[in-house]
Amino acid sequence: MLASANPANPFAHNLSFPLLALGALAIIALLAFFPLRAARVRRHSRASLVTALTLLWALFAGGVFVFDAISETRWNSEQSIRLGSGYLDPTAPQPDAPPSPVPLFLMVALAYPPILAYAMSQRRRPPYE
Repeated sequence: MLASANPANPFAHNLSFPLLALGALAIIALLAFFPLRAARVRRHSRASLVTALTLLWALFAGGVFVFDAISETRWNSEQSIRLGSGYLDPTAPQPDAPPSPVPLFLMVALAYPPILAYAMSQRRRPPYE
């Protein structure tokens, strides 16, 4: 049998991925709650637009963070297998490390304040107007 550095299930013995993904998704859900609640409390005339924008932002942010967590977990699993096999020098540079998606993180971070500002832009209306 040929040796392979790819395990059958890289997540079988690694609890860091589920915890990292669940933590990121919980934070994203909490951040998505604020514009939705602000639009509802202020009785925004375009609450459905705020809801759609917030959901799109949350889906994109969740995808970016989970994709980054998956690629990091797979690379760390591969590195531990290489280190265990003795074929990897730990002091050597690692050119195959996955790049961090900093531009995508910046897009997610810069898209949130306008959504929140738009949700809070309308003044409160009386309940029966």
